[in-house]
Amino acid sequence: MIPGLDDVIPYNIGFVPDGPLSDPILLQNEWNTFLIFNAVQWTPDHERGKEGIGIIEIVGSITMFRYPNHDVLGGHPLFKHGLHYSGVFEVKGSSWIQQLDAQNRIIFPDCDIFSERRHFVFTFHDSAFECVANDIQAKLSTEPFEQIYEDITRKLLRPYSNS
Repeated sequence: MIPGLDDVIPYNIGFVPDGPLSDPILLQNEWNTFLIFNAVQWTPDHERGKEGIGIIEIVGSITMFRYPNHDVLGGHPLFKHGLHYSGVFEVKGSSWIQQLDAQNRIIFPDCDIFSERRHFVFTFHDSAFECVANDIQAKLSTEPFEQIYEDITRKLLRPYSNS
């Protein structure tokens, strides 16, 4: 391992995916990305706290929503760097960001446009979500799922509406 490369650290957004009940959904267009999932807050005494739907708005993003699930998370390249099940993480010194900058330099040799972005990972029961983003905004909502979905869909469709 190269020191400082792909250091995975827990990232506190106030809640975490709710284990096998998380059921994440990715809603995305070319400019906006939303990740929603069943979430839970844990008390300092490690007891279940508030439950709801975690809404993550990802600003300026490149995304991957993929395998591995919790059974084979140990095979994920970031596992040996601190990634674990049912959590939210930031990757410092991200090799993915370095790869994006290297690809970009083929045409724009003096421009590292991704170097200021951040690499986040969300691990769920049956999948993992990764993004390189300017920022993420997180909210735990107790609104009905249908209302959350409708609100997000309206935001995603805004560029296509006449209003």
